[in-house]
Amino acid sequence: MPDAYEKPFLHIFNRFKLKIRRWFAAQLALSLIIGILVGVGLWLLGVKYFLVLAILAAVFEIVPIIGPILAGAAAFLIASSSSISLGLYTLLFFFVVQPGRAQIAARDVVMSTQMNERFTIYHDAMNLSPIGNDARKIFLSAFTSTLILDIKSEVVLKNRELFERELRLAESGLKETINSHPTFLRAYLNLGLLYQAWARIIDEKKFTDAESVLSTAIFLFPNNSLPQWQLVGVYLDQKQFQTALELADRAFALDTNVRHSYFRYLLTLKLAGQEQELHNMTEETQKVDPEFFYLIEPFLSLDISNEEVRELVITRFYYATSFLFDVNQIE
Repeated sequence: MPDAYEKPFLHIFNRFKLKIRRWFAAQLALSLIIGILVGVGLWLLGVKYFLVLAILAAVFEIVPIIGPILAGAAAFLIASSSSISLGLYTLLFFFVVQPGRAQIAARDVVMSTQMNERFTIYHDAMNLSPIGNDARKIFLSAFTSTLILDIKSEVVLKNRELFERELRLAESGLKETINSHPTFLRAYLNLGLLYQAWARIIDEKKFTDAESVLSTAIFLFPNNSLPQWQLVGVYLDQKQFQTALELADRAFALDTNVRHSYFRYLLTLKLAGQEQELHNMTEETQKVDPEFFYLIEPFLSLDISNEEVRELVITRFYYATSFLFDVNQIE
């Protein structure tokens, strides 16, 4: 091989070797965990040859989808040779182990730093077991959205194709949840958040999808302020201040005594440039609830003429799980 090509070839080969080694180590760890769980579980149930079946489960874990099925079938047949009831208990045990495997995969998505690895593990987490599947879809979609909102836009754009694959997978999972559970409010909220993250950096047309899904949620849950506040955030992102203010008035009217809504309303006034009304409400807050005023005052004094600070305020406030966050996260 010519010297000019040898160095780049070796670089690519070494990266490939590293990825294979990481995948193998992760797969080996998962196989070991499954083997131990199966061994202990079958031993407690009193199934014959539990050690052999545990080794079989660990080895078959390497084979996607069909492997765990074959391991479960083998254990069922051996347990059923003793009694049908033991066979059924064994089958039930394997149904319990599979959601655990999916939960491990969901955790691995969070821990993974390689985008190619993330997509594979993400897919496994969403499809390994129907038990707890909706909860995992909610968790993973929120993680994807906040990841995109929190990291630098140039990083997202550099890995645009991989991020879009993950976004489409999360979108598909949430739509399935909504179709099977049309009154699951959190699925609508997370899908709206997903479109919001998608629109901010990758595709502005997704703002329309965010408006659509959140409008549907508002229609289905007219007395719940959460989808209304989230839609206020979508309008603020697009600088549709008048529409945002009108919707914020309606959302605030639903629960005026709740601190969360009060804080959202104050920030809406600030982001929409309603300084006089903001000043009046802030003074009233200081008199009525000084402790709450002390918590929110740093946010209200931020200089949002800086576009980066403004976007971070919207992100942290409307979409973070905790609404009272440290101001140092923005400054």
